[in-house]
Amino acid sequence: MSATAPRSLRLVYTQHANVYLLDTASGHSRPLTTRGGHGDIYYPWYVWSPDGRYLLLVRGHITTTAEDLLLMDRDGTLLRTLASPATASIFRPSWASDADLVAYVASATPSASVPGSIDHLQSLDPLGRRAPLWSFGEPMGCGGGTSDPSEQLQWSETGFGDLAMRFYWSTARHLAVYTNSLCAGAVDVTNTSTGATRQLGRHPHLWHEAVVSVSGAVAALIVSGRNRTVVLTDLRPGAPVRTIASGELPLWSRDGRVLYFVRRTPGIVLHLHDSFGNGADSQTYTSAVWRCNANGSGLRRLTALDAFGLGPLQLTLDGRALVFARIDNSWALWRHRLAGDRITPALVARYGPRVAVVRLGLDGAVATLVADAHLPAVQP
Repeated sequence: MSATAPRSLRLVYTQHANVYLLDTASGHSRPLTTRGGHGDIYYPWYVWSPDGRYLLLVRGHITTTAEDLLLMDRDGTLLRTLASPATASIFRPSWASDADLVAYVASATPSASVPGSIDHLQSLDPLGRRAPLWSFGEPMGCGGGTSDPSEQLQWSETGFGDLAMRFYWSTARHLAVYTNSLCAGAVDVTNTSTGATRQLGRHPHLWHEAVVSVSGAVAALIVSGRNRTVVLTDLRPGAPVRTIASGELPLWSRDGRVLYFVRRTPGIVLHLHDSFGNGADSQTYTSAVWRCNANGSGLRRLTALDAFGLGPLQLTLDGRALVFARIDNSWALWRHRLAGDRITPALVARYGPRVAVVRLGLDGAVATLVADAHLPAVQP
C-alpha cells in the first residue's frame, strides 16, 4: 500500500473471482462477495452511482444468461436485488450521469432488418421501480479470441478486442451516447425523449469508446485495423472532427477542461508455443498515459510503463490522480519457457502475466494499490 494514496480514495476491485472494497485511508480491504468461483456464480461488472451513495453489482450465472442486479450502499452492504434480467447483451447496466437511475436491457426481440436484436431498455431507481426508456439495434456479435496470455488479460479489463464499451446517458439532457456494436464500430446518439437515433461519425470510419464532457464535447476513437486515433468532435450532426493523437481509452476531467488517454507502443514479439505446439506469441508494449487540453492543445505525457496495456482510466475524487489496471507483458513467462519456446498451463499459472491496480499522480508518480487484482472502480 502506498503511503501517498489520497485519504479520500475508496474503490472496489476483483481478486480471485470475488469483489472487495478498499479504503486507502485505513488500508483496510474487505470482501463484498464470497461466492465467486464457486458453482456457477461470478461477478462480471459493478459501477458506482454518480453521487457515490450506491454500488450496482452484477451477479452472473455461468449456466444461464440470467444476471442479478444487486444494489449495495456506499459501504458495500447489500440493500436489495433490483432486477434479474435473462437477456444477453453487450450493454452493461449503467447509471445516468445526473441521477440515481440505472439503465439496463430488460428484454430483446429479433431485428427484422439486420442479423441481431432490438434491445429494450428500462430504468431502475434504488427502490426497484421501473420505467421504459428507449430501444436500440444491437447487431449480431462477432466471434474470435486470442492465444496471447497478456492480451487475454487486457480483454478482461477493457472488453472483446480490447475495445471498451462506453455508455453515457443524461436525464437532464435527454441524451444517450453509447457503443452499439463491437464489430461494426458504431456509436449511437439517441434523443431519449423521442427515441430518435443517429450514428456518431461518418462512414466508412469505425467509431468506438465515445465519452462526453460536461460541456458536450465528445472524445472518441477512429479505429482502422490495429491503429486507433483519438479525435474530438461534438454532438451536432456533421460536426467537424479534430485528430488529436494515436491512443485509446479517453477520459474527460470532471470540469471538461482536460482529456486523458492511453497510448501503447509495440515492442518485441515473444514467440511462444503452447503444449500442443500451436503458436501463442505475445506482443510486448510500452503503455503511456497522456493528457491534453479540451481543444487538443498542450499534449503531454504523464508516464510510460513497461506494460502490455492499461484498463480504463478513472479519476480519484480529488481529481489529483488516475486509477487503472496495469497488465503485465509476458516477460516472466518468456524467461521460464521450456525447450522449443514452449509454455504449459502450469507455467502460465505460475509465471504468466498479472494485473495490478495502480494509482498515477498527475505529477507522474506511480504506486501499486493492490497487487494481483483487476477491474478497479473508484467511488465518486
